[in-house]
Amino acid sequence: MVSIYLNSLTNLIVKVGKCVMNYPIVVNLCRNFVDILYFN
Repeated sequence: MVSIYLNSLTNLIVKVGKCVMNYPIVVNLCRNFVDILYFN
């Protein structure tokens, strides 16, 4: 029971870590998308 909880907690931390690592990329993509929408 405890090992399953720890395992899912570890997976969650890994996912959050990946999201934080990818955050600048996502922000840049959003900015590019907004630029295309407004300045085309």
